[in-house]
This record gives sequence, structure tokens and C-alpha cells, in this order.
Amino acid sequence: MYYNQARLSFLRRMLQIRRNFLTTCTQKSIQEAKSQAYVTFSGRSMVEMLGVLAIIGVLSVGAISGYSRVMMKYKLNKQTEQISTILNNMLFESARIPSSDKSQLTKDILIKLGAIPENMVDKKTNTIYDVFNNKIVTPNCNNTYCSLQVVFTTSEQCMNLINLGKEYSDKLYYLQIWSNNQAYTIDRLYGDSDCGKGWVSLCLKNVSIPDLSSYCSSVDLHDQFSYSVNYTFYGKLMP
Repeated sequence: MYYNQARLSFLRRMLQIRRNFLTTCTQKSIQEAKSQAYVTFSGRSMVEMLGVLAIIGVLSVGAISGYSRVMMKYKLNKQTEQISTILNNMLFESARIPSSDKSQLTKDILIKLGAIPENMVDKKTNTIYDVFNNKIVTPNCNNTYCSLQVVFTTSEQCMNLINLGKEYSDKLYYLQIWSNNQAYTIDRLYGDSDCGKGWVSLCLKNVSIPDLSSYCSSVDLHDQFSYSVNYTFYGKLMP
């Protein structure tokens, strides 16, 4: 009997050891599985990575678009500043030169007088360019009038240059735009001194935003052409 009890105790002990062993193995397997699952789910799937890249792409496009708008606004303001400087200096110089000598007010003379900003002048060719690299033809003077011609290529520049002309409506004789292949032109927009006369149909000071859009609408449609705006003013400052 004692033998049987000892044997039974031994068997129970072996079963307990086996049970403990199986429990330990099972727990270890579960821990390893959890660890593998953590590694798997802590990473990023291809779909998630593509989503992140798409978001970055959208943000980049928005940033580039915003930067382009800011740069365009800066350049348009800079163009206004440059052309205003030349117009003011031409008005000043032509007003103090006798009518019979106005034809001597050439581009080279204006450059020597400092009427043209140095950073607008190509030193090799003595050609004048604005911030958009548009060519500026200046001046063309006779005994009565002087003109400044600016080449441009986009509707935004077109509207900017006409708006600038409005600021000089009290000094300009007229402003006119045409394409350099003569396929497009608008009627002259006259300054204040002639505005209201029977033969004048369009006045600079009365130009509205819809008018500007209409005048400049064909520029982008014919981007293979270059256009010019011509500012013509009296040789003497108007009272």
C-alpha cells in the first residue's frame, strides 16, 4: 500500500511538472505572438505611406502656389515703381528743356542724367528692362510730346500698366496699347486735359476694372505675341 501511495504521488508530481511546462511554453508563445504583432502594427503600411506622401504633395503645391502669387504681386509692384520713376524723371527733364531741344532728350542722355535706375540698364547693350525683363523703349520726343513705350506679355502686366497710367491721367496726353504684330489695338485712353472734349471717347480717369479686363483680355489668348503700352505726355507739365 505504501508503494502504491508513493507511486501515485510520483505520478501527480510528474503531471504537475508537465502542466507547468506546458503553461510556461504557452505563455512564452503568447508573449512572442504579442511581440510580433506589436512589431507588425507599430510600423506603417504602404497605403499609409502613400497617404502621407499625398498630403505632403498637396501641401507642397499649396505652398508653391502661394509663393508664386506673392512673387507676382511683388513684381507687379516693382514694375509700377520702376516705370513711375522713369516717367517722373522724363516729365521733370522734358519740362526744363526748351521745346526746340526736346529731341535731344535721348535714352543715353537720360541714363547719364540718372533718370533711369542703374539696375534696369544692361551695361553691354545699354538696353533698359523692367523686373519682368520686358524691354523699355525711351524716349521719343518732339517739340510737343514725349513718349515712353513698355513691352509686356501677360494680361496681369497689361492691367498693371494701365492702372499706372490712371495715376498719371493729369499729366498724360494719352495711353495706347497694341500688339507688336499689329493684330490687336485699343482706342487711345486720353488724359484729363482732353477728357470731355467731343472727339474723345475714352478717358483714363474713367477706366473701370471691367474695362481693364476687356482691354487686356486678348493678351493671354495670343501669348505668342508681345504687346506694348505707350505713355505719351506733353513736353511741358500740365497746369
